[in-house]
Amino acid sequence: MPTRRRGLILDFGGVLTTRMRLNGQAFERSEGRNPGEYFAALNENPEGVAIYAALEVGKATQEDWNRVIGGILGIDPTNLMQRALANLHPEPQIVAVAKRARAAGIKVAMLSSSFGIEPYNP
Repeated sequence: MPTRRRGLILDFGGVLTTRMRLNGQAFERSEGRNPGEYFAALNENPEGVAIYAALEVGKATQEDWNRVIGGILGIDPTNLMQRALANLHPEPQIVAVAKRARAAGIKVAMLSSSFGIEPYNP
């Protein structure tokens, strides 16, 4: 007997939106950074890893993240989160799937770690 689906849970960054890797590469180009430099700041630099983890669980603000990541990259931290996510756009195929699921009576939700909403609401 087929199982009836009751819910669809989707992540935000990289699922409902452009893949994070593509967004990050576009950010590196727009800021004149070397390829991989942004990702190293987030995933390899101990300060970057710590502030990103803290941001995702609400223990750090965007301003904290902007300051730390801007310092690691040696760039202006003003509105850094907004600049870093500027190429993050809805992924049309996934949005269409979510709409079809919802129209079929399936509850649709987004469950994601947090970037915060101030000063920039992604």
